[in-house]
Amino acid sequence: IWYCGGRNSPYIWLKCPDGMGGWEFFDYLLNEIQVVGTPGEGFGSNGKGRFRLTAFGSRENTIEAMARLKKLLKK
Repeated sequence: IWYCGGRNSPYIWLKCPDGMGGWEFFDYLLNEIQVVGTPGEGFGSNGKGRFRLTAFGSRENTIEAMARLKKLLKK
């Protein structure tokens, strides 16, 4: 997955996989691994097909969320 950010910033932007839109990817993550982020469409037309994750939660929760995401995307 293409991504940017995370360096000197708590946000990571990624391109949604398999041509999904941001809201579709939001629903997919919520239903499959109970992880939430922000659909890029909420930031305007340039956010279409993008998704924003944040590390503002606890370190432990962030590590757990990324482990779930990594496992899901290996399917």
